[in-house]
Amino acid sequence: MPTLIAGVVAVVLLYLLLQMFRAANPVVLARTIKIVGGVVALAVAAFTGLRGELAVAIPLGIFGAGQFRSVSSAPGCSAGRRSGRVVSAISAAYSAAPSARPDRPRGCGRSFST
Repeated sequence: MPTLIAGVVAVVLLYLLLQMFRAANPVVLARTIKIVGGVVALAVAAFTGLRGELAVAIPLGIFGAGQFRSVSSAPGCSAGRRSGRVVSAISAAYSAAPSARPDRPRGCGRSFST
């Protein structure tokens, strides 16, 4: 009987978690999963390092630490690293001079077509 009750509680909790997952904001959900994954990877790396398997622990720790970077900063794209003041100044420059349009997506390069 206790197993049946535990199973019903587990199904109800799973149902509630899936409902929260369905209604969540995708951006917040992705950021949260990325941070939780980084924490788990760092914890596993620490445990593995304490056991003496440094050949596995060091790359795993580097991967886990890399998960804490900004979600919006893709490799080669400096848009995630700019301050808001610089981005707003660039936006004002684009709107003031309509002929100056970037040939790449905004914030991912500095070359312009003339």
